[in-house]
Amino acid sequence: MKLKNFFTLLLCICFLACKKQSDQELFSEFVQRQSGAEYLVLQTADSVPLESLDKDYREIIEHHENETFLFEKAESEKVTRWCLPLLACPLTEGDIAICMLIDMYKMSDEYFESVMYQNIERKANNASDFWSYLHESKENRSEVIQKIWDWKALYTSSELLEPWTEEEVLNHSFELISKTDVELFYFGKNSDGELIATCTYGKKDGFLAGPVEYWRIEGGYLYVYPDYITSKARQIRIAKVKIDKESNILYGYRNYKKVMYKYIFANR
Repeated sequence: MKLKNFFTLLLCICFLACKKQSDQELFSEFVQRQSGAEYLVLQTADSVPLESLDKDYREIIEHHENETFLFEKAESEKVTRWCLPLLACPLTEGDIAICMLIDMYKMSDEYFESVMYQNIERKANNASDFWSYLHESKENRSEVIQKIWDWKALYTSSELLEPWTEEEVLNHSFELISKTDVELFYFGKNSDGELIATCTYGKKDGFLAGPVEYWRIEGGYLYVYPDYITSKARQIRIAKVKIDKESNILYGYRNYKKVMYKYIFANR
């Protein structure tokens, strides 16, 4: 009888040992991991190859079905013992979830530079500015999370982008369809043959700026930029999904954010 009880207990132990943890449990154990060191250093896909990441971290980001609970966890301000290389500030559980989401959807450097850093004052021009901004308020954290949602929508989109042709842009105007923002482009060519864009930017019922900038088509994308030394990450990039010629609506992405423009032939 004692032998039978012993084997029953052994089977239970083996079952518990072999039971696969849920990713939520794996995440909780990961963020609460203990160590003799004062801090644990979190390596992300931005700093090391994917195969060199912590196995638990890697297992979570490889399961895209984890997005729901990771987006929920991204709101958490519970402090952990994890930190990022060269950054002294401890990460919250939400910070770690944000890192995982960025790696899960392979966020591009260009998107991070042109979108994630919007509204963030660049003091040292490094990642500390981003994390300081994130920790300033819940509003800032929600803004960052929304930008990750926007990237995820683009990353998982089944829409096919169509390359631009010069004939579709030259002598046309694009007017952003928005309740709050004003953005209007007229694309032309000056007497020297330079492709110029007369632009209007601002907020409705607010101050509007009207600079003359430049445009070009490169790699199928339309770029608008103030001068020739502006980095590509700081330029406006418009990707075309389709043009509805019956309603004169352009559907596309502006720097990875889905937008609609009134699309009008306006030869001057």
